[in-house]
Amino acid sequence: MIRFWLILVYLVCASVNDGEFPRPAFAVKISPQADGKDVHLMCFINNGRGYALPRNLSPQEFIRFASGEWPSPYNRKRENLIEKNGLECAVLTDSLTLKEYVWFPALDSLWKIRYEQYPFSGKDNEFGWSEERFKPSAAQMRYLKERYNVSNIEFDYFIDSSFWKILNDVTDPEWIGSYKSIE
Repeated sequence: MIRFWLILVYLVCASVNDGEFPRPAFAVKISPQADGKDVHLMCFINNGRGYALPRNLSPQEFIRFASGEWPSPYNRKRENLIEKNGLECAVLTDSLTLKEYVWFPALDSLWKIRYEQYPFSGKDNEFGWSEERFKPSAAQMRYLKERYNVSNIEFDYFIDSSFWKILNDVTDPEWIGSYKSIE
């Protein structure tokens, strides 16, 4: 008899779903990585109570999952979340070498939020938008906390809606000018 009631309670609880969850949640952290990259992409499942099933992503995997090109538990409906959120990016193939490469202007600009000048080799003459050499100024950090809920640029992720917002903002010249002028 108790088994019957437990099954009944489970069925009732499992059937209550507002349709919003579970859903994909993508994230990015602007921090030096062991592989020499300056950003770290992740995806999660937002189950309504928190973020579960974390997975590290390469830029290619992100584009393929978020565009719905590849089937994934991180985008079950195979929606084009990139297009839906107004981003421009692609995985392209070099016609001579036939190697794939990523064209993703927003991702390529994220380092500029954190650094005054590109801190690694390869882009020696490129300047960022940060007021300080290796981190945003205190005023810029307050802005990042208020707008994106990022308290510590070293450890926090721009996650879920903040992820899409920051990727759009770093390609907006007006936003860039405003961020650079924060003192």
